[in-house]
Amino acid sequence: MSTHQRQPWAPREPSPRRIRIDATAVLTLSVVAAIAVISLAISEFARRFVPGGIVWTLPIQAQEITAEGLTDYGADGAIPAEAVSGVANRIDVIVSGVNPISTGSLALAITVAAIAALIVIASTARVTWSVLRGAFFTRTTSRSLTTALWSGSGGAFAAFALWHFAANGVAAVLDVRAADTGSPTWWGWYGLVLFAFTAFGLVDIALRRAVRLQRETEGLV
Repeated sequence: MSTHQRQPWAPREPSPRRIRIDATAVLTLSVVAAIAVISLAISEFARRFVPGGIVWTLPIQAQEITAEGLTDYGADGAIPAEAVSGVANRIDVIVSGVNPISTGSLALAITVAAIAALIVIASTARVTWSVLRGAFFTRTTSRSLTTALWSGSGGAFAAFALWHFAANGVAAVLDVRAADTGSPTWWGWYGLVLFAFTAFGLVDIALRRAVRLQRETEGLV
C-alpha cells in the first residue's frame, strides 16, 4: 500500500510582472472609463434638454417609413445620400410643458447613474491598487467591494425610479405611454443586472472568508 498521498491541485501563482501589467492596465482603463462616464453624462444632458423642452423616445405602433440616409462628407463637401426604407417602432419627440418634478427627476436620474458608475470605477481601482501593493486580502479591499456593490445596485435602482418619475410627467403631457418597462427586453436587462450584482456580492463573501482565514493562519504561526 502506497504511503504517498496525492496533493490537491493548486493554481499556479502568477508572476509579479504579470500582476503589475494586469493591475496597471486596469488602473489605466479605470481613468478611461471615468472619462467615458462623464462624457456620456454630458452628452445625455445635451441630448435630453433642448430649448424647446425635453427630448423623449416614445414607443409607437410599428409602421413603414422612407427617409433620407445620413449624409457623408468628402473633400468636395456633402455626398448625396439615397433614401432608405424600414420599419419604425420608436420616435424622438420634443416635449414641452413637463412639470418641474419630472424634469428634475430626469436630470437627477442621469446624475445619479453617472455618480454610481464613478463610485464603482473608483472602488475597482482601489481594489486594483491593493493588488498592486500585494495586500489583497484586507478589510480595505472588502470595504471597496462592498462599496461598489451597494453603490452600483442602489444607484441603478435610484436612477430607474427617477427616470420613471420623468416618464410619468411626459406621459401626462402627451397622454401616451412614455415607458416600455413591461417588454421582454427590459426584463432581460433587469435579470442580467441583478445577476451581475448578486455574483459581485458572492465574490465579496468569499473575500471576507479568505481574510478571516488568513488572520487565523497568521495567529497560529
